[in-house]
Amino acid sequence: MAEIVGLTASVVAITAAAGTALKVAGRMVDLAKDLSTASNDIRDFADDMQVFYMAIDLSLNCLRRHSETSTVATSPVLTSLLEKNGFEMLVDKSKRTRRRINKAWTIAKSIQSKPHMFSDTRSAIKWVFRKPEILALRPHLEAFKTDILVIITSLAIELKMFSLEGDLPEPIVREKLQEIEDLKAQIKVHVKTIALAQEREERYRQREYRDSSRPEGPYERQETLEDILVGLGSSIGGNSRAPSQRGLSPSSSTTTDIFRRPSEATTDASTPPSTPQSESPQSSRHVGSPSSSYRFLGTDLTVGDPPLLRPPTGRQVGSRESVSQEQEQVRSAQVPPLRQKQERVVADSTPTPPIQIQSTSSSSEKVVPEGSIPVRCSRATGYINTPTGLVEAKAKIATNFPEHAISAEYANILGLPIQPHGEGSENGTRMLENFYSNGVEIISTGTVTLEWRGASTTPPFIVKCRVFPDQPENLVFGKNFLERRTFYADGGEDALGGEWMR
Repeated sequence: MAEIVGLTASVVAITAAAGTALKVAGRMVDLAKDLSTASNDIRDFADDMQVFYMAIDLSLNCLRRHSETSTVATSPVLTSLLEKNGFEMLVDKSKRTRRRINKAWTIAKSIQSKPHMFSDTRSAIKWVFRKPEILALRPHLEAFKTDILVIITSLAIELKMFSLEGDLPEPIVREKLQEIEDLKAQIKVHVKTIALAQEREERYRQREYRDSSRPEGPYERQETLEDILVGLGSSIGGNSRAPSQRGLSPSSSTTTDIFRRPSEATTDASTPPSTPQSESPQSSRHVGSPSSSYRFLGTDLTVGDPPLLRPPTGRQVGSRESVSQEQEQVRSAQVPPLRQKQERVVADSTPTPPIQIQSTSSSSEKVVPEGSIPVRCSRATGYINTPTGLVEAKAKIATNFPEHAISAEYANILGLPIQPHGEGSENGTRMLENFYSNGVEIISTGTVTLEWRGASTTPPFIVKCRVFPDQPENLVFGKNFLERRTFYADGGEDALGGEWMR
């Protein structure tokens, strides 16, 4: 609710600034007709004001549409702005921009002289001296417009991510992913623009501070709206830090990746995640600055900063109640990134298979903290060659899962023979790498070799799966499935016309 209130207040303030810009632009056009000596400069300035209004008005329409969506209450972008007082800063900057616009108009109006024999000459002289004060508004308008665009583009990426939930045709998924990449490229440009402007402004402020008659003492820099937006945009755009840091203080949010990629999201569960090092005093925030952080997992937005906990093993599970909270946090920290969406395989139009088998286990989702965005694993849709013919099947793809798994019940339904493990084999016991995050070792009873057929243009290939009797999912493909699928789609083939996927 607070996000909606803050967003509404920002929209009202921005609307007032944009409306003032439009009015002043019209007055500037009329003024240019009377001041022939400065008509070109004034008309150019009026055009800049009109372009500013058009850009802000378009951004406001996007903000209004976003405020009406069901995801606004759980938006990580808006939550980040709320926690860091970004909405208040945005309202204040909108008011300052409006005052600057009115001041520029007052100065421009004062240049106009009363009708007189030398009125044009007097106006020209006034324009020479007052022109810098009026044109100084241009960089402020550009900076304000860029700030709004960073917020709008971040929200647009967020909505695109929401639209990728569920099973979608492959062409649509690829199109949406390309749109996300294009938006991220735009954010990088906006972030670079803001960072460079901040660097120049900071140098000016430091020089002004040194030349002033203030008491001696260290120069303390307060966090600004631009710092928050640079940190936000750098994280969403894929940068680990802001493009330019020389003019920014270490304590600003620019140097704090508020949507960072946690290392535990890409490491195996057998390797305990590293404990984050404590921050040095130089990297700590100013007193009074917001300290809450938000993480950006790959291209997934998730709210919260779960502590890095060592996943419990089978020996540590003794009491399920005592570790339930830790397991909940581990699950949220290891949600597969949305980048797996890029590897989604959805079959194109294919002939209707002779046999249709309904899934015996419902599709389960990972449990994530309340208020965060639910993230599903990517899926592959294809066909399995069984003794009775082709059977349509759906499999989950988990790139953090080292092997392939199939439930014993599903293997029996398909009629696929289960080969038991050899005596003394070390492959008999395998931990499912926290894919199901229950902290309990699941023992595989054997292996199943199946032939998987993807899209009609992809050659079939062999997949070797481990069989788990208590597996909640019918079929799960591990991290090398995508590599092998691409290998065969590109025409790769070995002597047997296929390759074991181990």
